[in-house]
Amino acid sequence: MKDGDHRISNVSDLQIFARVARVGNMSAAGRLMGLMPAVVSKRISLLEEQIGARLFQRTTRQLTLTDVGEGLFKRAVDILALIDEAEDFV
Repeated sequence: MKDGDHRISNVSDLQIFARVARVGNMSAAGRLMGLMPAVVSKRISLLEEQIGARLFQRTTRQLTLTDVGEGLFKRAVDILALIDEAEDFV
């Protein structure tokens, strides 16, 4: 991947991101998805690295979407719904 070429290469990372964004907590998202919190955190970090932007503002007490995170979340919801629709069609 060359500089400036920011691509999401894993749909499951997008699913994890969307779940974390919905619940606002990596541990809770992990429990809902059957994943360890460390795995969720690592996958979010890898996604941020791939796209070259922070998706969440993290503090010890709060997790909130950045502007980039909000934009990606809106699109991720649509993308994941289209994937579900395609799977249902097949």
